[in-house]
This record gives sequence, C-alpha cells and structure tokens, in this order.
Amino acid sequence: LLGNLDPVLIYNGPVKEIHNQTLERISTFAKYGGYCLCDGYNVPPGTPLHHIQAIVAAAEEYGKPEITAGPIATGQRVVDPTPPLERAFH
Repeated sequence: LLGNLDPVLIYNGPVKEIHNQTLERISTFAKYGGYCLCDGYNVPPGTPLHHIQAIVAAAEEYGKPEITAGPIATGQRVVDPTPPLERAFH
C-alpha cells in the first residue's frame, strides 16, 4: 500500500493536521509491512514546503515501524507464482 495522504490537506494545511494525519496513516498501515508513505498521487503545484516538511517530521517522529500483523509478522510469504507481466496481460 502506498499513499493515502490527502493532497488537498497537504496543500491547504494546517501543518498540525498534516502531521497528525501522517502519524495516523503510519500507525494504521505500517504494522503490516510494505507501507510506503507518500501523498495520494501528486502534490499540487504551489504546496508550501513547510507542509511537506510536516510529513517528513511525522515520519521521523514515528521512527521505524515494528511489523506486528499480517503474513510478514508471522513469517509467512505470500507469493503469486505467476510472473508480473503474465498477470498484467491475462
């Protein structure tokens, strides 16, 4: 899973809400492993730099997540045996 940070929130702020939403997303999804923190597909032109810095600050505050749920936490591997290109064209 990647993203899930609202680009409108990133653009409009406020910084405290950006920070809080970032922490909430990390704490909700990171425990399963494989979560990539990013915006919801694009950062609108003109977004204040300090709004982006609020995301980075929240990620640094949270630190490295401990994977506590899902197949990665239990040592299971979920592998699709079909090669990626074959899946894409069938």
